[in-house]
This record gives sequence, structure tokens and C-alpha cells, in this order.
Amino acid sequence: MLVTDATFFTEWKEPLSPLSDIERARLDHLKQRYLYYADSGAITEGTVDLILLSPLLETLGFIDPPYQVRREKYVRLELKMVIPCWMG
Repeated sequence: MLVTDATFFTEWKEPLSPLSDIERARLDHLKQRYLYYADSGAITEGTVDLILLSPLLETLGFIDPPYQVRREKYVRLELKMVIPCWMG
């Protein structure tokens, strides 16, 4: 749904408050962690979630109420393997 009301979600237009020294140190630590893993080659989505996204969401307070983290819906797969029996 496209929102055209200019008064909707005006927070993104306001100046951000400066980061505290603790927040800056935490972000610098996450950056160094990411660079360490990136230096070894390709990083999977799961690794980024674990080393960067989860700690970042925690630091920003987006894991606590009123927010809830939700992942993809659980999907169950069943595979049947048929092994042919050869009679000689």
C-alpha cells in the first residue's frame, strides 16, 4: 500500500540523536566482526544473521516489546527414497 500523506511517519525526516560512546563502540565491534568474516570469503545469510543482524537488533532494542522477531513460516518436507530391487 502506497502512503502519500506527508504527515505519515515523519520520524525519518527528523535529525537523529547522536550515538553514545557505548553505542559507537558496539557498532565498531560489529563492523570489525563483519570484516573479519568477510575477509575469509563469502558469508552466508545465516552467518550474517548470527554475527551481525541479531546483535544489531538487540543493540537497537528491536527484540524487546513492543517488537517481535518473526522468521519465515516453518516448512516440513518429507522425502521418500525408492530403492529398486533387481532380481537376477
